[in-house]
Amino acid sequence: MHRTLLAATVVVCGISVSGIAVAARDERAAGGHGAPPTAAIAMRSSDVPAAQAASSSQAAPAANVPSGTSLRIANAQVQPVAASSPIASQFRTLVERQVEPAWIAYTQPIAASEAAGCCWGWQNDGSGCCGGCPLESRPGVTSITEHRGDGRPVGPGPIKLEGSTELVLLFRVEARALDRVRVFSADCALDAGGRVVHLLTGVRPADSIAFLESQIASGLSTTRKSGADSLVMALALHKDPAADAALGRLLAPSQPESVRRKAMFWTARARGRAGFEVVRRLMRDDPSPSVRKEAVGALAQSREADVVPALIDAARTGPDADVRGQALFWLAQKAGRQAEETLTRAIADDPETKVKERAVFAISQLPKERSVPLLIDVAKTNRNPAVRKRAMFWLGQSDDPRALAFFESVLR
Repeated sequence: MHRTLLAATVVVCGISVSGIAVAARDERAAGGHGAPPTAAIAMRSSDVPAAQAASSSQAAPAANVPSGTSLRIANAQVQPVAASSPIASQFRTLVERQVEPAWIAYTQPIAASEAAGCCWGWQNDGSGCCGGCPLESRPGVTSITEHRGDGRPVGPGPIKLEGSTELVLLFRVEARALDRVRVFSADCALDAGGRVVHLLTGVRPADSIAFLESQIASGLSTTRKSGADSLVMALALHKDPAADAALGRLLAPSQPESVRRKAMFWTARARGRAGFEVVRRLMRDDPSPSVRKEAVGALAQSREADVVPALIDAARTGPDADVRGQALFWLAQKAGRQAEETLTRAIADDPETKVKERAVFAISQLPKERSVPLLIDVAKTNRNPAVRKRAMFWLGQSDDPRALAFFESVLR
């Protein structure tokens, strides 16, 4: 195949939400344009076997978690600590005192429970949730469960009809330094691998948001590359409205573009209608061409009903060729038949050849029953030689008998 499209489904202890992770062979090797870098959520495949093995083991002994706390954690030495306000200095003190590996954890009300997950290869433990996500076995921003592909999660047992109402933030500390950050739905069963867990109780949402924003803005480093992503994600998943204002500050043109890209993705993914509108404005009006381009992929991750119409509008009237091309790609991933008219119209009418070529690539991502006839028509009738060449290239990659018959007719 010339590309692999993975429909990744986040299952938050029984509640699933589909996202798109795209892995495409670099078209540039064949003179094309390749798939955009934005992906709903990506994980290294090397992480999967260890987590699967861990999830198949026997349940670890439950930790002594204080009553009234939603955290589900086993195999942990839980040490409750009443949170101070603000928490930054308290957090710093805990880090500086910790030589051996340990975790600092606290919970917060969650804005979008579908966006925080459990772990790969989980086995249902009878509660409709995941049976023991291992904190120590692998790093990660968040975790995604496997999905059967038929709308049901892996494993037997009851499925919860409501997602978690809380988020768990976990900070791994080692040698007096922050090692990594992980984010889970609070009703995911966790296994701390026997480590100490400093559980901060009573953390106020405003304090948590201010703390996370300060760490992001100060360029907090961890020994893992995922640290900044995790912090932005954790901030965006807070239910408190103060998270919208904090994300707005991270999206400002004065911020590094790497921070802005992360904030855009999670603003669209987790902040509902308000986040959708913020990212749509960035797509059209931001002074940075690269930010406008990245905003298209971020917008495609929103769960708002207006995503497809917004992408169609961007494909037709976007401020530059990169925005229009990205919109065409994401339309093909999300809209199917609804996208066909926009794609064919772009091939016929867009003034930029690279946008036309991008539309050809997007057509190649549609199901074969639709993509092959459309590509054949472009190869036969389009007046632009570069566009015809791209259509013929993708026909050649399709391994479809209709494409073979077309080539035979051309060569006669």
